[in-house]
Amino acid sequence: MTKKAPSGNPPPGGAPEKGDRNTIPFFPAAAALLLLCGPAPAADYYLACGQGSDSASGEAPDEAWATLERLSRTEFAPGDRILLKRGTECRGPLMPKGSGEPGRPVTLEAWGEGEPPVIDAAGAACALCLWNQSHWRVRDVAVRGATEFGIHVSGDRGVMRGIELVDVRAEDVHGPLKTKASGLIVVEARGDALFEDVLIDGARAARTTQWAGILVLGAAFSNRWDRPRSRRVTIRNSIARDVWGDGIVLFEVEDGLIERSAAWHTGMQPRQTIGTPNGIWTWRCLRCAVRECEAFWTDSPGVDGGAFDIDWGNEQNVVEDSYGHDTLSYCAAVFGAEKLVTRSSVLRRNVCAGLGRSPRLARHHGAIHLYTWNGGRLDGVRIEGNLIEWDPPVAAEPVRDEADFEGGRVVLAGNEIREPGREPPLWRGRPAKLEFTLDDSRDGRGLRVVAESARAQYESLGLEVLEADGKPGVRLYSPEGDRVQSWTGYASAAQVLYLLRRHYGEPRPRE
Repeated sequence: MTKKAPSGNPPPGGAPEKGDRNTIPFFPAAAALLLLCGPAPAADYYLACGQGSDSASGEAPDEAWATLERLSRTEFAPGDRILLKRGTECRGPLMPKGSGEPGRPVTLEAWGEGEPPVIDAAGAACALCLWNQSHWRVRDVAVRGATEFGIHVSGDRGVMRGIELVDVRAEDVHGPLKTKASGLIVVEARGDALFEDVLIDGARAARTTQWAGILVLGAAFSNRWDRPRSRRVTIRNSIARDVWGDGIVLFEVEDGLIERSAAWHTGMQPRQTIGTPNGIWTWRCLRCAVRECEAFWTDSPGVDGGAFDIDWGNEQNVVEDSYGHDTLSYCAAVFGAEKLVTRSSVLRRNVCAGLGRSPRLARHHGAIHLYTWNGGRLDGVRIEGNLIEWDPPVAAEPVRDEADFEGGRVVLAGNEIREPGREPPLWRGRPAKLEFTLDDSRDGRGLRVVAESARAQYESLGLEVLEADGKPGVRLYSPEGDRVQSWTGYASAAQVLYLLRRHYGEPRPRE
């Protein structure tokens, strides 16, 4: 039950195979009857790499196909499901064809029991590639072994709508770094293309010598600043780590959100060749927010190397309720450049600690940096309700204002800037417990990110992180077994992990 190739040039990977859906003669009366009867029924297609057969129908578990190549030459229709068997590993890139429609996406997900299925690109440029396609839902699939992209959703014409990447894992993408539009999970508009309604939820992106952990590039790079941007993009409950460039970024997006996500070990490129990275940031975005996020152990081979950044060309952007710490550079910055005005920027209720580990970057950036160049300006910056611990290894101002302004200037209100406590951390090396109860609700999924971050930072210092099923919540117990703090529902990294810092001191990576 494969489908007909679309008219025009075939998509990458060759023309789709023809099957019994395509061999029905065309009669106008029959076509009218089909329209009255509603959409064609959707189909399920099963793949069991190394176990199935490409000569089978693919329409049942015991008729599963065997290779990604068989899937890649099939065009899928609205409502179809592509089911990859759990516990299997598939070699080579997957480039499926076709699009869904509103309410009837094409779904790529796992079936059976065991670990998520793995797509190993085996040295191909991309492991999972979608090109000029809309209404796709990819869920519970892992990719690795590509040279440029783990998951790459792209196109060069029209508006691509309804892209969902849920609980996907992208790892080990290694190849020569040539462009910022590369990395583990990349949604990239090329040519005149745009995206609308993109969701990345529960993604895990780790280890690449390409640029980004998770990147949405909402318009092709250009010097035309009046061009349209992609709309309604959300990245939530996701982690990016161990990347040569940026952690999690939104470029050229309207109504974008990064929430309850974390990035660490970013900016790991040994020598600067194409840019200077940060942990989590936005560029040329309208009405974008970074909320309840965490960025730490951020580095850079040049300048930047900070946790959060409202970069030049942004309008109505906010970084709030987030935790930036243990950076080579700043906690947060607001920039203006290229004769554009960055308007209505807000940094509020963030917690910042362990900043400016590089003496050079501490002096250059401070803890909060406002800076413009090449004719850029700022118009309206509010910095309010932030807690900033500032104790760099050299004398440096915590807030550096080196910006040219147009209209509204900077407003500072209710911020606390202080040195960290000098008392020795009493729990360091001792076995305290941090218990999470989790489910698949919005709060439960967000807490999974906090739990993974806690393990990365404090297990090496004695903390035991436990997870159990249940109504979302967090409980912290001292080494003596006393309950120190508890939270019902979601608790952010700024709440939970900053409290751990007070008891354990500076975090330390696991070996």
